[in-house]
Amino acid sequence: MSQPKVSFIFIHGFCFGPSLWSDMLPFFRGYSDQLVNYSLYTGSHLNGFSVDHTMQELCAIVQQNPDRKWILVGHSLGGYLSLEMIHRHRELISGCILINSHLRNDTKKKQKIRDKQI
Repeated sequence: MSQPKVSFIFIHGFCFGPSLWSDMLPFFRGYSDQLVNYSLYTGSHLNGFSVDHTMQELCAIVQQNPDRKWILVGHSLGGYLSLEMIHRHRELISGCILINSHLRNDTKKKQKIRDKQI
């Protein structure tokens, strides 16, 4: 029996971009055969942001390889979008990682708050 294929979709937060994930992607490559670094500021989003349209685009990505186990990784607004995707299309998503704090240069106070929340 073969292992299920795991794929990740990374969704950045407001006022960030896909480069937010640059330092983390090499780590996740070791656990996945497909990584999608989704951008809120390219393609169809150039004419304005829409949650509904984002859900359509995320569904299209997942449905290209429906046999995979899809994990959403969301930061800030990307976390809200990840939760909305699960709410609307629970059957398509296997897991979710939410990051509520900035990935880099957290102050000691923010690190302590984040660690306490975890």
